[in-house]
Amino acid sequence: MATSYNVWLGLAAGSMALVAEGLETSEFDLSSTTLEYDTTYYWRVDSINEYGTTLGETWSFTTLAFLAPNDQVTIKRLVAAANDTIFFEDE
Repeated sequence: MATSYNVWLGLAAGSMALVAEGLETSEFDLSSTTLEYDTTYYWRVDSINEYGTTLGETWSFTTLAFLAPNDQVTIKRLVAAANDTIFFEDE
């Protein structure tokens, strides 16, 4: 059982940066991170316990591409992104 989590994020699976360390839950607030439009990002969550670190699977998501400045959508909380699908809360 994990006691903490590290979150990695980057533009390439092999060069992700540590963006959150020692989280008590596997939830990470992405709202403080600026993401570029129409860009693929890679992310991973590692689980940590008294026996060491277990590397999570590397996932990817692609941000939306806007064709015009007025075509904007605000997503307040990203819940999961996998298999070319983004699941989010819209409240």
